Amino acid sequence: MVTREQVAGDDDRVLFADGLDVALIGATEGPGPDGQHRRLAVYSIEACIDVLAAGGLSYEEAEEHFGFNTLGAYVGPQTPVYVRTRFEEDDMTAKYLKLTERNDQEGETWHFYIPRFANGAQLQQLEQLITAIDAHTASVVAADGNGGSDLDEPPFTIFEGELTEDEVDTLVKHANDAGGYMPAHTKLEGLLTVPDFTRKRPENLEKLLYKGHIRKMMKVAAK
Repeated sequence: MVTREQVAGDDDRVLFADGLDVALIGATEGPGPDGQHRRLAVYSIEACIDVLAAGGLSYEEAEEHFGFNTLGAYVGPQTPVYVRTRFEEDDMTAKYLKLTERNDQEGETWHFYIPRFANGAQLQQLEQLITAIDAHTASVVAADGNGGSDLDEPPFTIFEGELTEDEVDTLVKHANDAGGYMPAHTKLEGLLTVPDFTRKRPENLEKLLYKGHIRKMMKVAAK
């Protein structure tokens, strides 16, 4: 996740949009109308609308609110820049992606269903985190030779394809969870916020998701 500190750097003039940090994607630099160098925060339009919709507005209401109150607001030469990051017609009905955790310690497999609607950029971050975990797992298996059979299957997987909310609700309702460490199927809600993992040691990455910690990355928007 891009942070305000990363975007601003040493320029304390940079302005940010309140409540839309999840939609912050970078910065742009160049001369302003007065010829002076300036650094501007850059937001994804679609992610901004996703955040507003996750807060309780319909998608149409979120679009209108964003267009009038955010995109249409000029606050001086440091006004943030808003860019389009999606260009295909998209089905805005509730869809979920499945994250599966295989836990050898408990001998269980857990499935977590993450809403795609408000979490596009953060799901990409999550995929990068899982790729880094898989790379470390592969290196452990390679170093351990045949003795690493317990690591043959990756601990975390995001499955391609989407599930509807009805499909997720059915899986959760009919799951047989008797005696398990946690439910086999968990429906998550809210905004996904993946912490910065780029400076963590490879062997510590798995702890970020271990035993259902994906749930701690979900932040339910205030209504």
